[in-house]
Amino acid sequence: MKNWLKLSSFAIKFRDAFNRFPVVICWAIVGTLISLFTIENKEVNKPFWIRIVLTFILGVSWLLSTNLLKRKSKKKTFLFYLIPTAVLGYFYFFVGEYQNGIDSESVLLFFLYFISGHSLILVSPFVFQWNRNAFFNYIKKVFLSVARSLFFSMVLCLGVILAILAIVNLFNVNVSDKRFFQVFVFSLGIMNTWICLADFPTETKNTSVEYTKGLEILVKYILLPLLIIYLIILYLYGAKIVINWTLPKGWVSYLVVVLSLLGFVIQILIDPIQEKDKSLIIKRFYPWFYIALLPMVVLLFVAIFRRVSEYGITERRYLVILMALWILGMIIYMFVSKTKKVKTFITSFTIIGILISFGLWSVFSVSTRSQINQFKKVYNHIQKDQLITSSSKKRQMESVLRYLQEKNQLFQLESLLGYNPETAFQGESSWRIPEKVIDSLQINVKDDEGLSYRYFNLNESELIIRTEGYSTLKILYLNDYKSEENKIAGYNFSLNEKKNIIEVKSTKGDVLDIDLNPLTQKLWALTIDHNVKQSYLTIEKEFEELEIKIIIDNISSQKENGKFMTTHAKCYVLIREKNAKKK
Repeated sequence: MKNWLKLSSFAIKFRDAFNRFPVVICWAIVGTLISLFTIENKEVNKPFWIRIVLTFILGVSWLLSTNLLKRKSKKKTFLFYLIPTAVLGYFYFFVGEYQNGIDSESVLLFFLYFISGHSLILVSPFVFQWNRNAFFNYIKKVFLSVARSLFFSMVLCLGVILAILAIVNLFNVNVSDKRFFQVFVFSLGIMNTWICLADFPTETKNTSVEYTKGLEILVKYILLPLLIIYLIILYLYGAKIVINWTLPKGWVSYLVVVLSLLGFVIQILIDPIQEKDKSLIIKRFYPWFYIALLPMVVLLFVAIFRRVSEYGITERRYLVILMALWILGMIIYMFVSKTKKVKTFITSFTIIGILISFGLWSVFSVSTRSQINQFKKVYNHIQKDQLITSSSKKRQMESVLRYLQEKNQLFQLESLLGYNPETAFQGESSWRIPEKVIDSLQINVKDDEGLSYRYFNLNESELIIRTEGYSTLKILYLNDYKSEENKIAGYNFSLNEKKNIIEVKSTKGDVLDIDLNPLTQKLWALTIDHNVKQSYLTIEKEFEELEIKIIIDNISSQKENGKFMTTHAKCYVLIREKNAKKK
C-alpha cells in the first residue's frame, strides 16, 4: 500500500501492468472510449453501440483469463486467443436489438459469459498444474487487487465529480449531467482495470499458506454464522412442510442455491487449513456441511419441479434446475474424490455457463420449446372442451404468448393456430398481439375458485378527446412491464397488477399512483362489456406537479374473492405539467 502512495512507484506499476497485459489494457481503453462516445451522442443507433460496448466489457475478463492460461502453458502460442475470439464473436452476432436496447435473451447471455469469464480468471493458472496452497494464495491476491482497484478508482471518480460540482456552483458554469456518468465510466473502464492489473498476481509458486487474521475473522465470525442461520431457516421450513404436508414454495429454491454457494466459498477459503485448524467447526466442515446440504437439495428439486410441471420451463427455471444438478454433482464429488480439488467448483461452473449458451440444449432453446408445448397442451385441452376454460388457464395462455412475443417466437404457433400472429397482426403494438391471438380463439371463460375475468372496450363512435389545456396526448398500451414506449414527457406509465394501480414514474424517481379500483368496481357493476360509455372509462387525476386524464379504449380485468386486478389496458393519456404552464 505504501508503494502506491509514491508517484514514481505508481507510474512504474502502470508501466509494468501494460508490459504484462498489453492486449487487455488496450482493449479496455478502446471499449471505454466507445462507451464515452455512445453516452455523448444521443442520435446514434443505441442498440448497435450497446452491443459493441457489452462485447468490450466481456472481452476484459476473457482476454485476461486467456493471458493467464497462455502464461502457464508450455506452448506460447497465440492460438489461445481463439477462445475469447469465438466467445465474443458469438455474443456480438447473437445479440438481438429491442427498442432502445437489447432483448432479454442477450442480457442473459451477457450475464452467463460475464460470470464464466471472471470464473475462468480464478482457475486459468491452475489448468495445467494444481497446488492447493498456491491456489488459495492466488485467490486471496486476486480479491485484494480487485478491492484495492475499486477503492482507488472510486475515490478518483468521486474526487473529479466533486471538482466539477464545485466549478458549476462557484463559477456558474453549465455542465451536462452526462459528464458525471462519463467520469464514472472512465474511472471504472480504464483506471479500475489498469490499477487492478498493476497488482494482479501471475506467479503461483508460493506454496506457503498466507492466512491472515482478517480472513480468519471473515470466515469464523461472519460467513460460518450466516451459513448456520440459513441452514436453521431451511430445516425449520422443511419441518413445516412435513407437518402441514404441503409442497414447498418456489422461492425456497433461491435460498438453497445461496446456501450452497456460500458453503462452497467457505470450503475454498478453509481448504488449506482445514486439517490443521484447531476450530472444530472448520475441521469438521467436511463432511458435515455436505451431509446437511443433501436434504436441502431434495427440497430444491421438489420446489423447482413443482413449478416446471405446472408452467413448463423458462430461462429462470432452467438455470435453477441446472444449479440443483450442479450442487448435487459437487456434493457427490466431495464424497467420492480422493484429491478433492476445490478448483473443480469453479471449473465446472465455468464450463456449464459456456455450454448452456448455445445449441439445442441451450437455456434459450429448451425454454422456448417448453413454453410452446405448454401452449399446445392448454390449447388442445380447450378445443376438447368446446373452447371453454378457466381464468387461470386463459391467463397461462396469455403468459406464454407474451413470453414467445418477447422472444420473437410467435411464428412457431402457425401450424397450431392456422396463421402467423406476427404477420396477421402486423402494425399492432407488440404488447397488443397476444391479446389479439386470445381474442381470435373466442374462448369462453368459466368461474373457478372465486376467480372471474372480464374484458371491457369503449364505444368508439362516442369517443371525444378534448385536448384544451393539456400539453401532450399519446396512446399507451399498459401492462405489468415497464417499457420505453409508455413514456410521455419524461413520465413512464405502467400497471401494477397486484395493487390494481397505474404507476407514473418521473425522471426524479418519484412514483405517482392512480388507483383503478373505483373504475373497475364501476365497470363490473355493468351488465355489458362492449361499447361502454366514455364516462365509465375516464379517469382524471391531479398531483402537485402534474394533471393526468386517461380515456381507456379497452381494459382486461380480473376479480378474485372480491379483489380486482387489471392485467392490461389500451389508453389515451393526456398530461399537463403545472410548472411548465407557469413558465
